[in-house]
Amino acid sequence: MRTNLDHDIFPKKAQSLALEAEVAKFLKAQGKEEPEQISFGRSLYVEECQAKGVQPFKFTLRDVMTASVEQAHAERTVKESKSKGRKPKVEPVFIPDTSSDESRVLFNRNARKEAFEAGLKKFQGRCKHHGEQVFSQCA
Repeated sequence: MRTNLDHDIFPKKAQSLALEAEVAKFLKAQGKEEPEQISFGRSLYVEECQAKGVQPFKFTLRDVMTASVEQAHAERTVKESKSKGRKPKVEPVFIPDTSSDESRVLFNRNARKEAFEAGLKKFQGRCKHHGEQVFSQCA
């Protein structure tokens, strides 16, 4: 069975301490000092939150996602409001259906043509699977 004593952790730790002492001695000879290191696990975010009096881990993933969705929605609304007046109005064009001449297709074609002439966007037609259905005009 191997223990930590079998590893080279302890000699490396001693080397690290010796190197740290050499660096401090060298910097002192140069008249400089080592910059302050931020300790492990600390961050500027935590310090800012503490300065503002806010608990840094109060916000949950749900809050973050809600804020993100609200921001995206607001940006989309602004983008849509800017582009509303630019789109030209297009008149619908009747495109005749030239499929087979079954009675269902003919009925749908006539109903579609009547709806187009009446200015309606939907018409009552027949579907193979569902029977009578309301269809939308394709423009």
